[in-house]
Amino acid sequence: MAAGRRPFHGKSQVETMHAIIYEQPPPLGQKPELEQIVARALAKDPQERYQNVGELAAELQRLQTSKPSYSATAVPGRSNGQNVLLAGAAVALAAACAGGFWMWREQASIAREKDKHRVEMLADSGAMMEAYLLAQRLDDRKPDDADMGRVWDRVGKMTPVRSDPPGADIYIRDYLKPASEWIHLGRTPLKPRLPYLFLSMRVAKDGYTDVERALGTMPEVDVKLTATDSTPLDMVLVSGKGAMGQTVALDDFWLDRHETSNAEYKKFIDAGGYRNRKFWKQPLIEGNREVGWDEAMKRFQDSSGRPGPAAWELGAYPEESANSPVSGVSWYEAAAYAEFAGKELPTVHHWRQAALYQSVSSEIVLLSNFAGKGPAPRGAYRGASFFGSYDMAGNVKEWCWNASGNNRFTLGGAWTDPSYLFNEWDGHAPFERVATVGFRCARYTRPVPEAARTSLIPPVRNYEVERPVSEEQFRIYKNLYAYDHTPLKEKIEATDDSDPVWKAVTVTFDAAYGDERVTAKLYLPKNAKPPYQTVVHFPGGYAFFMDKVDAVSLYWIRYMVQSGRAVLFPIYKGTYERRATTPLGAMGQRDQLMQICKDLGRSVDYLKTRSDIDGSKIGYHGFSTGAIMALPCVAVEDRFQTVILQGGGLLSSHPTPETDPFNFAPRIRVPVLMVNGKDDFQFPVSQQLPLFRFLGSAPGDKRHFLVEGGHVLPRNLIVKETLDWLDRYLGPAPGVP
Repeated sequence: MAAGRRPFHGKSQVETMHAIIYEQPPPLGQKPELEQIVARALAKDPQERYQNVGELAAELQRLQTSKPSYSATAVPGRSNGQNVLLAGAAVALAAACAGGFWMWREQASIAREKDKHRVEMLADSGAMMEAYLLAQRLDDRKPDDADMGRVWDRVGKMTPVRSDPPGADIYIRDYLKPASEWIHLGRTPLKPRLPYLFLSMRVAKDGYTDVERALGTMPEVDVKLTATDSTPLDMVLVSGKGAMGQTVALDDFWLDRHETSNAEYKKFIDAGGYRNRKFWKQPLIEGNREVGWDEAMKRFQDSSGRPGPAAWELGAYPEESANSPVSGVSWYEAAAYAEFAGKELPTVHHWRQAALYQSVSSEIVLLSNFAGKGPAPRGAYRGASFFGSYDMAGNVKEWCWNASGNNRFTLGGAWTDPSYLFNEWDGHAPFERVATVGFRCARYTRPVPEAARTSLIPPVRNYEVERPVSEEQFRIYKNLYAYDHTPLKEKIEATDDSDPVWKAVTVTFDAAYGDERVTAKLYLPKNAKPPYQTVVHFPGGYAFFMDKVDAVSLYWIRYMVQSGRAVLFPIYKGTYERRATTPLGAMGQRDQLMQICKDLGRSVDYLKTRSDIDGSKIGYHGFSTGAIMALPCVAVEDRFQTVILQGGGLLSSHPTPETDPFNFAPRIRVPVLMVNGKDDFQFPVSQQLPLFRFLGSAPGDKRHFLVEGGHVLPRNLIVKETLDWLDRYLGPAPGVP
């Protein structure tokens, strides 16, 4: 209107679009104030434009009341009189805008309320970052809106963020979207609102090494920066204070950002690491005897007899694996390398401080290597722990300093393990050289207290003197788990026939409590004919912090379906899609266990309704946590013909008596197979044997299959024993070729 032409023009539509996006409009040749108004209205960055018509109206009104002083340069081909008319048109536009301002403000108010409602809907649907960004925009447009407090209660909270030294730029993004753009919040010290979301935070300041944090909701965030020239290469600084459950006082320390790689370990070999005894400071102990230097060096050889990790050949690592974590090394080799590098193996306390600082791991394991396909190059998976160290969850287990009996701790889990082992303690004999175990190193700023280096043995209840409750008391407890067998109202939700081993049927049915529905996944074998024998599965503790059943969850049932048996996998209360959104106290855990047992009973009820299931041939398989849960649940459910407990044992803690597995074990009288590892740190033999002894099964109908290994055993060691047990007590699977 002011220039009599369009601001952008090209010879073709493409050229015009290019001009709109990238070029600046030509000068109007009008009053400078009008030039500025038009330029702002056409700004490329939306944040630089007028945010509403009210702002534009006010600017035009100011222009109307100012003294006319046109530029000496008129628009070509146009008289001064025409220019005056155009200026008058602009003034008329200002009047129109002013007249419509009140209508706009009413519409803007309605639109703002809709945006507030959308923020809440986004938050409720789990799109927390989208809700957060929209709430920030609403705040920026009207910072004095008191009603935004209600909106922010659903999205995020004020969190002080400080850095030492101050003046660092703070950026955040959704932890589970590592490829997304960083959002700049400002410079420290600041008190921004942070979303209720597991976040990645980057802290950057010129002259200092960037710091990344992985953090959930916290009362405050303090970050210590180190000058670039004083930061050890590829290490992160870990705070020694503040971890939940911390039992030993720690100083700040440095930890390798990544696991030690094959290429790094090769430098140790090339420097004569296996010939120079100065790096081998620890006595070489195997069991109760000391191994001589020459004997040990003969055992610490690669597949060709050269010094090096077990899987190497001719003193070299496999091609294209330079950046993959070294594995197949004993604890002694890892400790010698650390000495060579001027570092140490971290103690259990230091390792857990860095990995589990917030006792939060569900998001970390989602971005970590538990895929079961082998170790990945360092950092290929973006699962960073709180202080910015990668692959502490999965990839390879990591040797730590502390002993437990004749073993040494290996923490974090490997690519072959269930993801919950990130949180648990496991261990191996220090001479073991397995493909799933590697290490990373620490560097301490002060001497480590002896309390952090000492041998660790988890406390164990004395089941030699304890006795289960009486039959009379047990009947009272059993009634707490009873439920009314009301109609299931079952419904087939989905069927997936894509897997070569099974047809997966997703079904829902009414729970035995409240108005909830239970989801269960039934895996029907393709190599057998109905009616199918069925095993009801209960997964490990990972189910309580994962969002859905994944490939690792199915790893422990696939072979049973391959044997010609169906497997029912209920989504129990508190697991996967039904997991608790807030931590449970002791009474909440008690109530949840009772709901879980009712879910198990309802699952058996459902199996009894299907004509393709043999209701007289139903077994139970519990893995880890599922082997503990079995004790109350199976004791009150008498429709199982046999039970398999894998990786279970009695507890070292004292739960409430109505949930204590110890009081239920004698009431399980069906045949039971216990499968355990001799070096299981979570349920050691001292907790396995009392369970086996107290089981109420007939002596000839219970077996404790104890093999070499830790909490998670190689599947090949347990498949035959498990299937032989099922054949014995359920009979051979019918219709299997």
